[in-house]
Amino acid sequence: FQSVQHIMQEIQSLLAEPTTLPLLQAAFTAQLTMTSLLRLNAASRVGGIITRTAFHLGLHRCPGRFACFSSEEADIRRRLFWSIYSLERYLSQALGVPLSIRDDDIDVCYPGAERHADSPGQHDLGRLQLMCHLAKFARIRGLILELRNKSILHSHAGTVEASQVNGELSQWW
Repeated sequence: FQSVQHIMQEIQSLLAEPTTLPLLQAAFTAQLTMTSLLRLNAASRVGGIITRTAFHLGLHRCPGRFACFSSEEADIRRRLFWSIYSLERYLSQALGVPLSIRDDDIDVCYPGAERHADSPGQHDLGRLQLMCHLAKFARIRGLILELRNKSILHSHAGTVEASQVNGELSQWW
């Protein structure tokens, strides 16, 4: 990419294409590039499109539950979802905006911790450990955001909720 404007133009041209996993991967790559350039507002705007597209492709559902996915495709879907999820949590925290992906709407298993398939095709477990830790930390980051950034009218934050989040963070650590 030559500039952020160039990235945005390329993403716009991607949106004219039919929604596919490779298209979503390309858009995510562009979002990750903008994040690395600290163009967080632009990355967040693109993230909204990416999140909605991920929902349309069913990435929020564990591919291990469905026999139609090969183990390779299930692994790609799982890794892509957790990458989108982790970056969305980071951008939400950095910009102070509400979360786009709610934990109670997803059931994707963590990499290397498949609960739905009898014989998971997890052959790169060592390589996926970092992604699993990042995804778990992103979930805790989301809990903190929900605890601290919720509207005062809808917040149910109290000492019990704060202790629960603190316990989750300690357990992750």
